[in-house]
Amino acid sequence: MFRYERPQKGRQRQFHQVGAEILGLSGALHDVDTIAMAMLFLQRLQLTGNLELQINTLGDTISRDAYRTALHSYFSQHTTSLSADSLTRLEKNPLRILDSKDGGDQALVSNAPAFADYMSLEAAAYFAQVQAGLHALEIPYTINPRLVRGLDYYAHTIFEVVSDGLGAQATILAGGRYDGLVSMMGGQPTPGIGFAAGIERLALLLPPLEAVLPPVAVVAMDDAICHQALQLAGQLRQAGLWTEIIMDGAVGKRLKRAAKFSPRYVLSLDTSSAHENQVTVKDFVRNTQVILSIDTVTEHLQV
Repeated sequence: MFRYERPQKGRQRQFHQVGAEILGLSGALHDVDTIAMAMLFLQRLQLTGNLELQINTLGDTISRDAYRTALHSYFSQHTTSLSADSLTRLEKNPLRILDSKDGGDQALVSNAPAFADYMSLEAAAYFAQVQAGLHALEIPYTINPRLVRGLDYYAHTIFEVVSDGLGAQATILAGGRYDGLVSMMGGQPTPGIGFAAGIERLALLLPPLEAVLPPVAVVAMDDAICHQALQLAGQLRQAGLWTEIIMDGAVGKRLKRAAKFSPRYVLSLDTSSAHENQVTVKDFVRNTQVILSIDTVTEHLQV
């Protein structure tokens, strides 16, 4: 992706996004499922700082049209106080004024009409379903009534996740329902919802790798047991442990090579121990060495 605005921390001229989309499914519970997937994704990254899920609704077409009319009427009474950008937005899409960062605009926005007063009964029921679903999944959230999308193909649920670790550029993930997008692009009417996250912003919040996963080195002390060493390394990786495997080069130097990775643990396998389904585990933090069953070693390393 590329952006025109001035670069700053967390806001680069060229950047990358990762996201997910659900096409062809409509309904509030699919919105909840999408938000849950986004939150699980961020949870798995173990990001530093505090994250907050913010949600809002853009309602249905009837609701948005009524709200646009109300906003246009309100802001038209304050044109002398609006920024140049918001004066343009007033005629094109007054909803976008709600997202203005200009201090004068924000003062006006604080007294602007509330969308809740213009929602249809159907739109209000839809948003209530979204909230009930998030409560059922015990996903905390706040309703941000000033959270908007300026494009007409958005409807109903919109959401963002913000962090307190990035300064002004706090949003790390954003999404929403866009049932009107496919038809606007010339396709058949197709409901859709999705989200995107900025990879560079996420990277700024990643903890050091060694703080997340204790590094493990698996050393095959004999060439004959390399397959068993591969199986053990695969077992550890399946459990989420950052694992290096050493199974080539001079046999007598393999432990020394393992030390170059500065591992928390070194697991050494030889023909005798592998035959008895055992592995020697050296813990460099506790300065201990034990012999464990290969079947239980993963549990030991995760303590």
